[in-house]
Amino acid sequence: MNNKRSNQYVVYDKEENLIMVGNSAEITEKLGITIGTFYSYVSRGDSSNSNYRIYLIKEDE
Repeated sequence: MNNKRSNQYVVYDKEENLIMVGNSAEITEKLGITIGTFYSYVSRGDSSNSNYRIYLIKEDE
């Protein structure tokens, strides 16, 4: 049984097209980015000049 918590995030590109929904591990693998870059994208939200916008959509309790 896996008790590991895993927040869910949504990823959009610059044109606001939905890229994917998943946890941090799934997203970093799909986008080919590091976990540090991932959390940088999350913390910057709309203010980032990156290719992606990543938002927290479900926080595990």
